[in-house]
Amino acid sequence: MNREELQLKLQALSPAITFEEGGEWLNVSIIAEEWKSFSNSLKFTPGLDFDYLFCLTCIDWKTHLTMVYHFTSTIHRHNFVVKIKLDRTKPEVETVSHTWRTAEFHEREVLNYSE
Repeated sequence: MNREELQLKLQALSPAITFEEGGEWLNVSIIAEEWKSFSNSLKFTPGLDFDYLFCLTCIDWKTHLTMVYHFTSTIHRHNFVVKIKLDRTKPEVETVSHTWRTAEFHEREVLNYSE
């Protein structure tokens, strides 16, 4: 699947996502309220099959926080990045540890950093 095909498939999952131009990998932004349903679709939609969350971090921009998730499909060999902008006064986002077990460790590390 090329970049444009991947972009169309992701757009079909959530029309509200936005795409960043440039970069080696496709970068999308989504609002926190849509994250849970979108994340489930990433792993279980045929053709996407993002079965590996290999990096999760949070960036402090002083005005807001941004969660950054890096995914790959070991089946199809495509990658992409999801970014979620969070309010720094109440930075909340749904866990994805029920879908990707590796998230449990990464989310704990992000939480420890933010405290």
